[in-house]
Amino acid sequence: MKQKEIAAEVGVSGSSISRELKRNWSGDRYRPAAAMDKAYERRKEKGRRRIPEQVWREIEVEIRQQWSPEQITGRRRSNGLSAVSHERIYQHIYEDKAGGGDLHTYLRCRKKQRKRYGSYAKRGFRHKQINIDERPQIVADKGRIGDLDVDTIIGKGHHQAIVTIVDRKSKLLRIKKVTRKTSTLVRQAICSELKGLTVHTLTSDNGTEFAEHRKIAKSLGPTSISVIHIHPGNVDSTKTPMALFANSFPNR
Repeated sequence: MKQKEIAAEVGVSGSSISRELKRNWSGDRYRPAAAMDKAYERRKEKGRRRIPEQVWREIEVEIRQQWSPEQITGRRRSNGLSAVSHERIYQHIYEDKAGGGDLHTYLRCRKKQRKRYGSYAKRGFRHKQINIDERPQIVADKGRIGDLDVDTIIGKGHHQAIVTIVDRKSKLLRIKKVTRKTSTLVRQAICSELKGLTVHTLTSDNGTEFAEHRKIAKSLGPTSISVIHIHPGNVDSTKTPMALFANSFPNR
């Protein structure tokens, strides 16, 4: 069947049929299924903004310095450089991995966490705890100095630990080593680090090491303790300084 006859049959110009055949000719014939695949790939490639190789080289240098994709994106925006979203950087890393590259080995967090659903977690339940939903909005907005997040980094064998305290607004990190992760030692460490400072709120997770939260509040004065119930994928930006610190101290 001639191209003009095909054009008349489908209701398009002869030049449209000619272009279609040139673009999607496979070997010795035109294959409709293969043509559809090629058209899909072209649309997908067109929709993805092309990022210059020089930009990828700069980003790869920072990845190998153990910068997270989120940090790289933020730095580039702050410095007025060509912006690349952190999602696209992750895609680049995993494309590199599929091709045998090593960029993924420089990510600080590579382990997938699995959580069992269907039961209510009662770990570390504390009397008269204040739920995160009850804390002032200014705390969630990180709008003032003195709203702090507390956490612990556990040593090898769950023996020693480091108590971390991060100001939600300034990101200032305070640390204190404890010989064991008991509620009493953790309370003493927090009170020691914050003695004489202005503290509006403390936010912790639901771990048993923070069971003496009422004693902490009484020691620090008019301080409310807010409890965060951690859910999968719920990552707070104040965790970043803790992650950077923890990455510098392997468990041993």
